[in-house]
Amino acid sequence: MGRPPSDWRRFAAEIGAASLHCDHRRLDARWTARLRESGLPVLAYTVNERRRAERLLGWGVAAVITDRPEALAGVTGMAK
Repeated sequence: MGRPPSDWRRFAAEIGAASLHCDHRRLDARWTARLRESGLPVLAYTVNERRRAERLLGWGVAAVITDRPEALAGVTGMAK
């Protein structure tokens, strides 16, 4: 989802989503928390900056998708 639709919960349930993949530029701590309330893992794409990856993982994003794996090597995060 680039920008999650207002009815994202219904949409996720309708398609039997196993996770939510979102454009990282559309995520902030509050939005990430709301998405995580669904119980589905939240993944963020396309994250190519180390600091951004660390911030997203700190918010509870389950994984980041990147074009530059070498730049993010060793990045770890823990949901707060």
